[in-house]
Amino acid sequence: MANIPEEKKYTPGAPQSGQEDARPARSSWQEAQPAASSPLHSWEEGPPAAGSGPSIPADLSADEAELLEQTLAEIRLRRARAAQAQPAAPLGGNAVSMVPEEDAPAQDEALAEALPDGAAVPAEGPAAAATRGQRFAGRLLYILGGFIPHRGDSAAEIVRKCIFIVALITLIGSLSYIINDMLIQPMIGEMNYNTVRSWYDPENPVDPPADYDPANYPEGIMDSFKALYAMNSDVRGWMTYTDPSQNWLKIDYPVMYSGDNSYYLDHNFQKAKHKDGALFFDERNHIDSPQSENKVLIVYGHNMASGHMFARLNYFLNTRNGLNYARSAPTINLDTLYERSEYKVFAVMLLNTRSEDGPYFDYLRTSFSGDADFMNFVANIRARSLFDYSDVDVNTDDELLILSTCTGESDAKFPEGRCVVVARKVRDGESSLVNTGSIVRNSDVIMPLAWYTNQDMEPHAYYSGNFTIPGLWSDDGTTVPPTSSTDDNTGDTTGTDGTTTRPPVVVPPSTTPPTSPPSTDPTDPTNPTDPTDPTEPTEPTDPTDPTDPTDPTDPTDPTDPTEPSEPTEPTDPTEPTEPSEPTEPTGSTTLPETSEQTGEQTQPAA
Repeated sequence: MANIPEEKKYTPGAPQSGQEDARPARSSWQEAQPAASSPLHSWEEGPPAAGSGPSIPADLSADEAELLEQTLAEIRLRRARAAQAQPAAPLGGNAVSMVPEEDAPAQDEALAEALPDGAAVPAEGPAAAATRGQRFAGRLLYILGGFIPHRGDSAAEIVRKCIFIVALITLIGSLSYIINDMLIQPMIGEMNYNTVRSWYDPENPVDPPADYDPANYPEGIMDSFKALYAMNSDVRGWMTYTDPSQNWLKIDYPVMYSGDNSYYLDHNFQKAKHKDGALFFDERNHIDSPQSENKVLIVYGHNMASGHMFARLNYFLNTRNGLNYARSAPTINLDTLYERSEYKVFAVMLLNTRSEDGPYFDYLRTSFSGDADFMNFVANIRARSLFDYSDVDVNTDDELLILSTCTGESDAKFPEGRCVVVARKVRDGESSLVNTGSIVRNSDVIMPLAWYTNQDMEPHAYYSGNFTIPGLWSDDGTTVPPTSSTDDNTGDTTGTDGTTTRPPVVVPPSTTPPTSPPSTDPTDPTNPTDPTDPTEPTEPTDPTDPTDPTDPTDPTDPTDPTEPSEPTEPTDPTEPTEPSEPTEPTGSTTLPETSEQTGEQTQPAA
């Protein structure tokens, strides 16, 4: 503000130089002015136009009037600049001054000096503190005004705005679902299971809660499970299935049992609702005491997009790298309440569950009529395995473990498929080491019929009745001579066991790899377990091996023109050429299911 010479400043009640004090008292002049004549008041009702503003009292001298007009003009200028920098909030009862806070005291002082005696400067309203919020609300309403229908909008404009609003709501809803489904829920699930993992340490058992009654523990329970059992008495075991470096396979969860095949589909260990659910035993399995016997243990788990639960079992279906994955994960650890056990994998299957996709193979069996029935079940599993595990034999006294999860349609080439891993329990005194170099692709696998038809491929000879499965037993324990199997709607079975004969397996080249193979997989043929191969020849000395004569169903091999080619499979460098064989089943990602399913209707759609 311009400096006012001391001699020209107006002093209320004092005569100016060269004039008599003939004016009326300042109080009477003030009383004569209407409320709206206050310079600040008139300004707050809006910036005055050029030349407009409060009138200068006529009884002021020329010098006084000039000084007052200069003061008011400078205030107007400052406020005009403030208005340009900060848009005014809505005016009214809560009108907010646009004068910057740092300038307001100086302007008020100048105005007080310029105004006649008693003409006080009006105080700022209390709404000044809400300036920023009002400004934001005003801008938001302005923006939304371009998308919200208003009275006077044309019909086309209203339709446009309505479509935009619907699209915006859909976008927000979709993003919320994706964020919750792919980020928030998996994080919650992993946090929950990390907590559960802290309660289980088989090497150093965790102390159970001090207030838990020990009388509630089942007889014979291992100390390592007491803390878990105190938290949830439905726990029956703990499964650990990983590759040596844990690069791609990380299954490390408790296994539950509820007496049905549905509860733990959407409940976690804490019995809270969660889409990950939990791993759980089939309702027909029983692990109630150390004396409980289960010829086949079946464990279900979801195929989660987050990679949790059994999702990564589908990596075995990878046409290009599935063999490397299989070689890097040959054994499974499954501890129950009463014992610790290890299992050797001997089959990976891709199966169908719908009748419209071909005959169904009943892989969910837990009981058998006899040894022949059991061995025929094993022969049918091997026939549908993507890989040949020649180093892992199975006999009549063995116990099996089956892991079942869902597959993606892009991998299986048909909907509602199942990826199934089958293993047999390591025998007493047997080494758990597996010659991973002996694991090769099955060159004549029986894939689900839909796998062929949906890719315009010629179905396997099994579906035309021109193929029999090697290794089938008769009721008297001898191998069954090769016979033609027929294709019907009841399943892939050729006998009372509801199963069919076994061909070798080929991995389909068309399946898309879920992920790149672990960097260590290419070295699998030289797996550190290979040095143990010299000890493997001792395995045939197992007392149970006399039952192996069933495996040497090689007498039937001469009838199978593809069998002689098996010895060439270990030469992995030639495997990349397998996809070029147009008639080969080129590796299926699921196993066909046959016969009536005794437990499939309750099987989780993982």
